[in-house]
Amino acid sequence: MITLSHPTGNQNVRQVLQALNEKAWLDSLHTTLGWHQNAWCLKIPWGSSHLKKRAYALPQDKVYSYPYKEIMRLLLRYCYNHPWTTHESGRFCVDAVYRDLDQRFSNYIHGKKGQLKGVYAYEDGALESFQTAQAYGITTIYELPIAYGRFAQNMLQEEAQRLPAWEITLVGNNDSERKLKRKTAELEHADIIICPSHFVKQSIPAHIAEKKSIHIIPYGCHTLKNQPQKKEEGSLKVLFAGSMSQRKGLADVFSAFRQLHTRQAELHILGAIIAPMAFYRAQYPDFHYHPPRPHTDVLRLMRNCDVLLLPSLVEGRALVQLEALSCGLPLIITPNTGGDDLIEEGITGFQVPIRSPEAIAAKINWFIQHRAELAHMRTACIDKARTISWKNFRQQLIRTLQPHIASTC
Repeated sequence: MITLSHPTGNQNVRQVLQALNEKAWLDSLHTTLGWHQNAWCLKIPWGSSHLKKRAYALPQDKVYSYPYKEIMRLLLRYCYNHPWTTHESGRFCVDAVYRDLDQRFSNYIHGKKGQLKGVYAYEDGALESFQTAQAYGITTIYELPIAYGRFAQNMLQEEAQRLPAWEITLVGNNDSERKLKRKTAELEHADIIICPSHFVKQSIPAHIAEKKSIHIIPYGCHTLKNQPQKKEEGSLKVLFAGSMSQRKGLADVFSAFRQLHTRQAELHILGAIIAPMAFYRAQYPDFHYHPPRPHTDVLRLMRNCDVLLLPSLVEGRALVQLEALSCGLPLIITPNTGGDDLIEEGITGFQVPIRSPEAIAAKINWFIQHRAELAHMRTACIDKARTISWKNFRQQLIRTLQPHIASTC
């Protein structure tokens, strides 16, 4: 049996849980704030949509929740710069939440020694759990959803030198040496490493990679039905979706639009701000801002746009590009988004180099000049999305783990 830990339970975590549960390999899920599919709190009329985000399609006896620190973190985020949420050191900062879960998960593994065959965990919350598991001969499985920490920080520090004004958006630059060493130690204690893209695999230090069993299992997407046909009229609507950071390449997006200086294309930005809005408007004032919203509304916005632009410097396999494909949006992305397999040049979109506003501007201009081809490209994007389903991810995960786990589960 395999036990899994993750503090918040995002989409790829849920797919892993589904795969393990369907195979009858899942011992339990350990999380900070979560509940099973029939929990009483899901029947509360007010706030049920928010509560459902922390619900899991699992029976009650498989969900273990340790909510105290996460509840405090969520409450204190409304208190600007509260010392208890200070990066890494605050009593209820994100890192404290992760470390607390790791400790509790480790205790669970200790109590289940002899019964578990696998421990599945994620970045920043795996070290103590893996150390305990390996002491009992339990296989450790580590999913690395984004580029390795030190590799990512080196890239972002280069970016801070290239564009000093944007350093305020580069949150990863604040990670301490202690935190980076912890990330490295987690990799070193993993028996199996799961990566969503070649980009993530290549970010792992060579001296670690050569000793590990590393598998690339790309994340998938849900295929949407009954796609509405969008009319090719008005300005080209270019959508940037993600946190408003230069990690996502937003400075290069603004620079590209300044170079274009055209009314034939308009920029739409969907995401959480990191710096004051005045900072972004000073960089490029003429964008349409859409604050974060429920997933169904995100998909609705995508269907009303023409192109997704994501020139990221550091990603794993950005799910937003997969969702955009399923909505029929051609992509303009960099190799660092983890979507190199998504691009058929001129058919499902284009790949551009990182840090290249000129290349971005050229591809946006291509779409302006080739509006008639968008209808065909939409169909090609939807067809492409059907080939990268979450079902494929789950099946590939089980095939990968089977030699290590199946004979003993």
